[in-house]
Amino acid sequence: MILFNTTQEQRVIDWNKKHNGLKYDLSLEIRMLQEEAREYWMADTLPERIQEYCDFLFVWCGMRVKYLADREPLSTVSKRTRMNEFAQVREWIDDELFGIGENIRLQVRKYCGPQIHKILEESMDAVITANEAKIPSNQTEDGKTKKGPFYESPLPVIERILENYMEKERD
Repeated sequence: MILFNTTQEQRVIDWNKKHNGLKYDLSLEIRMLQEEAREYWMADTLPERIQEYCDFLFVWCGMRVKYLADREPLSTVSKRTRMNEFAQVREWIDDELFGIGENIRLQVRKYCGPQIHKILEESMDAVITANEAKIPSNQTEDGKTKKGPFYESPLPVIERILENYMEKERD
C-alpha cells in the first residue's frame, strides 16, 4: 500500500478511472512526478511540503495503478521494454520518495511528535478531496487534468490539521 489506508487508495483509483480511464502514459507520469518532487523541494513552509508530499503520493499511486491496469496488447519485446522502463522510473521514485518521506517525517515530528501518521493521513484526505473537485474534461493536450473552477487548494485544511496537532502537543 502506497497511501495511508485502503480507502485513500481506492479513491485515487476511482479518480484515475474517471479522469483518464486508467490510460498509462509513462512520459506524462514522469513529468507529473518530477513536477511534484520539484514543488516539494521548492516549498517554503511545512504545510506546503506536506501538500506536495501528498501530491507526489497521489500521482505515484495513480501511475502504479495505471501501469498494472494497462491491458493494451504488446509484443514480448514491447512488454519487456515497458517493464524495464517502469523499473528504472520506479528506482528513481523510490529514491525520491525515500528522501522526501524522511525529510517530511523529520519536520513533522519536530513540531507534532508522534502524531505524524495521523497528520499525513488527514492531509492525504485533503489532497484527494481537492483533486476530486477537478473536472475530468478539463485536461491539457497531453492528458493532465487541470485544476479548474471547482478546485480548492488543500493547503488551508492542511494548515488547520497541523495547528490542531501542534496544540495537542503543547497541552
